[in-house]
Amino acid sequence: MDGKVEKEPRIPLIIFLTDGEATSGVTTGSRILTNAQRALKGTISLFGLAFGDDADYGLLRRLSLENRGVARRIYEDADATLQLKGFYDEIASPLLYDVELSYLDGVAEGLTQNLFPNYFQGSELVVVGRVKPGASKLQVRTTGQGQEGPLNLDNDISTNTTKAVPFGCLAEINKIGHFVQRLWAYFTIQDLLQARFRANDTAARRLLTEKATNLSIKYNFVTPVTSLVVVRPEEARDRNQPVKTTIPPGVTRALKASPRALAVSVLVPHTVARALTLYPSTMDGDPHFVIKLPRSLGNLCFTLDGCLGDILRLVSDRATGLSVNGHLMGAPSRPGHKERPRTYLDVITIVVERPHASYVVNITQKCVTLYGEEVLVLSLNQQATISKPPLAISMWPEANITVQIGSTIEFLVLLHHYSHPTVLQLDHLGFYIMKGQGLSASAGGLLGKLFHEEGDHHQHQPFPRSISWGQSCLDAKRCKQSTTH
Repeated sequence: MDGKVEKEPRIPLIIFLTDGEATSGVTTGSRILTNAQRALKGTISLFGLAFGDDADYGLLRRLSLENRGVARRIYEDADATLQLKGFYDEIASPLLYDVELSYLDGVAEGLTQNLFPNYFQGSELVVVGRVKPGASKLQVRTTGQGQEGPLNLDNDISTNTTKAVPFGCLAEINKIGHFVQRLWAYFTIQDLLQARFRANDTAARRLLTEKATNLSIKYNFVTPVTSLVVVRPEEARDRNQPVKTTIPPGVTRALKASPRALAVSVLVPHTVARALTLYPSTMDGDPHFVIKLPRSLGNLCFTLDGCLGDILRLVSDRATGLSVNGHLMGAPSRPGHKERPRTYLDVITIVVERPHASYVVNITQKCVTLYGEEVLVLSLNQQATISKPPLAISMWPEANITVQIGSTIEFLVLLHHYSHPTVLQLDHLGFYIMKGQGLSASAGGLLGKLFHEEGDHHQHQPFPRSISWGQSCLDAKRCKQSTTH
């Protein structure tokens, strides 16, 4: 070697340890981030270790993410030596950097992260995505840089699911498909949360948060934007005794524990605007019904001269085991019309009866109560979702509640609050049928019957002057309008 020592190529890494915040020199976070990026030039990986609770972990995490690394906390209450050793073992043997997995011919979509700054011995790189229909194989090209120079690998993978289960998996193919779908959701959520953390634009952060929240709810993942509370009886306890569990503020549990688990996902509140349009069948205001006629420019609208305490049967469908009732509260009469009472909806009750499960959803102006295996009470000042197939309930704080029964029936309940109400205005509820395809042709009730008769309703078809149920009979009047109500 002629007296020259040949140096082995190395992959540059920096480990940055801190137990506090910047107190001298450059102390502004944005300038620290800019200076670090300028110095490292996107070629050196920075790994951060934050010791104790006083360390600025947020800044350290962003510093690492923007410079090809990750950050970790070193907790004071645990053995710091073991934590440091565990972290060092993970990054002690870098093998490759700038590793990219490319899928040729555009047959893969919705990919999770496929460019990785580093690959360490003992670690793994996972890319998950969707294969387009009709694709027979995946052409995967792997590129990267290592100590011995560039790396290029090409591999063809068959997408024929009828062949033997690949990679030595012993599970059934359909179960593998379900697992891979959840795996894709998990990694996509992680990518969205990292992008949200690094985003500087408020609108972008809001959009990324909403996407991560929706995926977390759909696939039942506990993430920084959701939390999951499982109420489950202890086997050693008597079933008649309530079980103590940690419930988020605003969620109340009542009655005895059930042998079946009840899971509630409560989201971290954030500002979300929802655009509300006129749905085919609604009941809102002083009860004001609107039926949108699909083959007409007009709407069929009518009101009821109900009284305080009346129960309106809005939907009744024995074929699907579904019913919706509304309770009327009194309101001040209009000047000069004291003989004509005014009312609003203040309680809506939805009953779902199925062979294997029955539920009652009671919605008031203060809370949502779900009666099932047990009773669950949720305050309306929080955002939450409950999934009890086929029933799904979504709550938006002090705005609205969506109740879904399967994929073909969906109801919306609006919460009307007046900051400066007039004498005639009272806080009340509004009821909307957003989806009604799942209702049978024999569905009844004020809105249920008319929902299926919309297509057959003609301008000159007679309309009843009264609507009856049980022992009650309330006058109804029909009006025709040609503009959106």
